[in-house]
Amino acid sequence: MTREFEGGAREELRAYVRQQPPRGGMVWYRSDEERSYLSAWLAAGDERSPRIVRDTPADSPGVVRDERAACTRCENVVRKRGPFGSGANGIMIILNMPSRITDFEKKFYAADADELLAKMMGAIGIDLAECYVTELVKCDPTGSASSAGALFDNCRAVLTRELEERAPRFVVVMGELAPLQKIIHRSRGILWYAIEHPVVLLKNPDLKKPAWNTLKVLRTKLAEPSAGR
Repeated sequence: MTREFEGGAREELRAYVRQQPPRGGMVWYRSDEERSYLSAWLAAGDERSPRIVRDTPADSPGVVRDERAACTRCENVVRKRGPFGSGANGIMIILNMPSRITDFEKKFYAADADELLAKMMGAIGIDLAECYVTELVKCDPTGSASSAGALFDNCRAVLTRELEERAPRFVVVMGELAPLQKIIHRSRGILWYAIEHPVVLLKNPDLKKPAWNTLKVLRTKLAEPSAGR
């Protein structure tokens, strides 16, 4: 297979899988191993700048870094999701991946979701590298029978300490806000905003408009003199 043909086939299959809903058929695989190979093949060759941001871990100080590294509360952990970005602009982004998103979709949309996240922030004049970006659930417990709520319960203390140590002025939650209600009610001096997760926006482009409206509100608040630190 030539490089030109392989690249064309990959882009054609990507475009087909992204059709919402798919038209004309389905993508079949014979085993989990074949599905994993397909996912890796589709993701190959993505060298987009947002990956550079994600590959630069945040300098998580003190207890947060140590507690996250030592945590064993979840079973079947494939990887731990470290934060990235400096947080210098006083903005924290909390990513809450919907539980209904499959492992295949997480891998398939990973690069595009990072790219969309960077573009969304850039559209309101925010450099993603200057935000502190963290996950609601700090690890990837593939195959876990635990509910999303139970997984977050295992991470609640770490997220609380991230908020204490980073002391953000603004927090943007990308995904469901409900699990954070207790933390929000206890927080002081933080303005909270909620929009859909980037993967959901990629799968449902109609939801981009309300997300953009929320980001415009954030942009207005950032322009106010009191937003400075």
